[in-house]
Amino acid sequence: MNGANQFADAAIFLIACSMLIARATRGLSAAFRHAVWAAAILGTLALPLLTVVMPMWHSTALGNVVAVWGSGHGTVAGRNAGNAPATVVDAVLTGQATGRGAEIFLMVWGVGFCIFAVRFGAGLVGLMRMAVRSRRLDE
Repeated sequence: MNGANQFADAAIFLIACSMLIARATRGLSAAFRHAVWAAAILGTLALPLLTVVMPMWHSTALGNVVAVWGSGHGTVAGRNAGNAPATVVDAVLTGQATGRGAEIFLMVWGVGFCIFAVRFGAGLVGLMRMAVRSRRLDE
């Protein structure tokens, strides 16, 4: 699975979960549903950073199983394997970002995310100021 598919799969899963939560909570306030959608959008924005920072897990044993199933073979083990008591998983932790292109992409993405975060924070501060200075209307 390459990096673009990982982003897409994780983003689709995140948005689908938020859609289910928003539909299940239709009776609650709009502010709660807005918070659910905002968390989903911010989560999808954070996906590139998380996939670079978090280690990936590759399993050669599971990859071999997929290769065997894809070729249409009936058995996974060879003829002289006998009765294998367990499956051995050879897991390797590797980082996805390799090469100069990935570093440049991460830098550009990070600068864009920082600009967005600063503007978002400034908007929240402005909204808090407006709420503090507001007066209650009785009529």
